[in-house]
Amino acid sequence: MRAPKRERLSVWASEHVRLKDGSRYTPWPFQVGILDTFSNPRTRKLTFLKSARIGYTQMVLAMIGYGMSVSPCHMIYARPTFDEVEEFNKTELDPMLEWPILRGMAIAKAAAGKRADTLRMRRGLGWDLRLTAANTARAWAGYDGDWLFLDESSRYNGNVDGEGNPVDLAEKRQEQSWDPRTVLGSSPVEESSCITTASYRQSDRRRFYVPCGTCGVEQVFEFGNNDDDAPGIKWSPKNDPIDVWYRCVSGCRINESDKLPMMNRGRWIAEFPEVYERTGHAGFHINALYSLQPNASWRDIVLEFLAKRKNPNRLRTFINTTLGLPWEFRGDAPDWRRLADRREEWKKGIVPAGAVALFGGIDVQVNRVECFVWGVARGGTTYLVDHIVEDGSPYEQDVWDKLYATLNGASWTHENGIEMRLSKVAIDSGYATHKVYQFVRRWTGGFMVAVKGTGSPGAPPVDSGKSAEADDGKGKKKRRGIKLFMVGDHALKTELYGNLGIERPTEEELAEGMGYPQGYVHIPTWASEEHCKQLVAESYDPQTGKWSRHHANEMIDGWKYARVAALLFGVERWKDSHWAGLEATFGAAADVTATVRRRAIKAANAPKPSPRKREAEDAAADETPPTVRRTAETVHRVPQRRKSSWLRRD
Repeated sequence: MRAPKRERLSVWASEHVRLKDGSRYTPWPFQVGILDTFSNPRTRKLTFLKSARIGYTQMVLAMIGYGMSVSPCHMIYARPTFDEVEEFNKTELDPMLEWPILRGMAIAKAAAGKRADTLRMRRGLGWDLRLTAANTARAWAGYDGDWLFLDESSRYNGNVDGEGNPVDLAEKRQEQSWDPRTVLGSSPVEESSCITTASYRQSDRRRFYVPCGTCGVEQVFEFGNNDDDAPGIKWSPKNDPIDVWYRCVSGCRINESDKLPMMNRGRWIAEFPEVYERTGHAGFHINALYSLQPNASWRDIVLEFLAKRKNPNRLRTFINTTLGLPWEFRGDAPDWRRLADRREEWKKGIVPAGAVALFGGIDVQVNRVECFVWGVARGGTTYLVDHIVEDGSPYEQDVWDKLYATLNGASWTHENGIEMRLSKVAIDSGYATHKVYQFVRRWTGGFMVAVKGTGSPGAPPVDSGKSAEADDGKGKKKRRGIKLFMVGDHALKTELYGNLGIERPTEEELAEGMGYPQGYVHIPTWASEEHCKQLVAESYDPQTGKWSRHHANEMIDGWKYARVAALLFGVERWKDSHWAGLEATFGAAADVTATVRRRAIKAANAPKPSPRKREAEDAAADETPPTVRRTAETVHRVPQRRKSSWLRRD
C-alpha cells in the first residue's frame, strides 16, 4: 500500500468531497484560500469569524475528511453541548462517511477488525475522531488530540466549571502532538464576551479583497449605510427595495451579477502578516454579502435588515449572523422616565390583549418574597400582569405557606374573558436556598423550578440543569432531588435592555393600524414609577465586563426569571402554527391591534407632571426609596378559574 499523495486541501476537496445530494463539492473562490491555509504545514491555528450562509460546515467536513484519508491523526470535534454534538453526528457526519473515498476506508477498517463506532467516537485506519461538548471541563480530560475543531465557539462558556477558558483546556490536549492544528469558528456574539472575536484579533486578520470591474480598486464588501455616499449596499425605494447595488470605494456602481467575476479575481490580504509568520495563526473574516447561496442575495439581505432594524435584539442577530460582526453593547440603562411615559392602560391582575401565556418569576429578598407575573406573545413580547409581595423573612414557613396559597389554583382573567393560569414559574435560590428547595418540592410536574444566576458573560440564558440535591446524606440519591438551572444574568439583561430600547409606534402609526414591534415590553399604568426605576436599575461597563446596580432591581430579576420559565417551557420552539392557534383563541390580530391602539392613545393623552415636579422626581431618583410592597392582607386575589376551562393545569 502506498501513502496518500499530499496535495492542497482545495484540490483534494474538489475531487473527493460530496454534498448531501451526492454531487461534487466545488469550493467558492473565498473558500479556496481558507482550505489551503489549513493544509499548509506552517498553520497551527485558524480562526474563522463568519456570518451564516458562507459554507463553513462544508469546509469543516472537508478538513475532517482530509484528516481521515490524507493525513491520519487524532481529531477532536466540539460544540457547546452534547445534544448539538449528537445532532452533528447524525446530520453531517453520517452522510460524510458515505463519500466514495471514505466508504472504501470503512471496508478496509471492517476487514482489519477495528472496534465499532459510537455516537461520540469514530475510528478508522490510523485516525480517530472524538465528539465532545465544550461547556464541560471533564470533556477534555484523559484524551490527547492533534487536530481540534471548535465549532460554534462564540457560545462557549468563558469559564468552564471553574477550570478556565474552554479553548485553553482544549489546546492543552495538543501538547504531545507533532502536528497540532486548531480550527475555531463561529458567528460572533457580544463583543466583550465573544471568544471567536478575541481569537480573531490575535490572528493575522485576513479579509477577502475583490477588484472593482470598472476601476480595478481592491476592496472588501461591507454593508455600509444607504443614507450616505460611503461604500456599501445601496437600494431604492428606501422602504421597499427593488433596485439593489453596491457602491464602490471610487463611486462605481456594482451590480450583483458582477459579484462572482470579482470574487474569482479576489484574494485574502492579512492586516498583520507577521503574526502568521511568527505563530502560524491565520484569521479569516467573511460576511453574507459574499455568499453565493440563493437565499443570500443582496436584496434578501436588505429586506432582512429592514425587518429587524427597529428591534435592537433582532438587529443584533442581523449584525452577528449576517454581517459576521460582534455586537457592541454599551450597557447604558434606558431612561426610566421614558418607560413611565409610555405606560399603557389596563387593570392590575387582568391579562391584556396580545398576551397568550403566563409565566412567573419569584425573587427572594431578606424580608420578603416577590412574584412577578408576565404575559408573553410571539417574538419575545412581554406584558406585566401582576406583582405579588409576601412580607416576612424567607426563613419563616408562614411566608411560603401564604405564597403557596396565593399561587395554587390561581387564575388571571384575560381581556376577552378567558381564565388563564401560570404555565411555569422560576424562583431564585440564591438566598434561603434550603427553604426555596422545600417550596419547589411542593409543586409537581416541573411547574416550579429553582434557578441561580451566574455572572459569566458567555453563559447562555439558561442551561440544561443539574441535580442540586443528589445525596441524602447517606450516600444515596434523593428520590425527589431538586434540579437547579443556572441563569446567564448577562445574556438576559442585555436581552431585556434591548427590548426596552424598542420604540413605541407613533400615534399616527397606531391610528393607521400598525401594531407594536415584536419584543416590546408593555408596562401598565398601575405600575408605579418605582417599578420603572427598578426595571433599569443596573448598567454594564464593557471595560470591566461587570454590571453595577444603582437602584433596587427586583423588577429586573422578576423579568429574568419569568423569561427563564418561558424558555424552559419551550416557547422558543413553538411553531408559527402553534402561535397562530393561541392568537386565535385569545383574540384575532386585528382585535389585538385595535385594543393596544386604544390603550396607548389613552395613556398618551393622560396628564403629564409639570416640569418642576419632573425635576424633583429626577433628583429623587438618585436616592434609593423603599421597595414597593404589599402585605399579605392586600395581595390581589385573582378570580378562580372555571372548572370547564380548558386552560387548567393538571
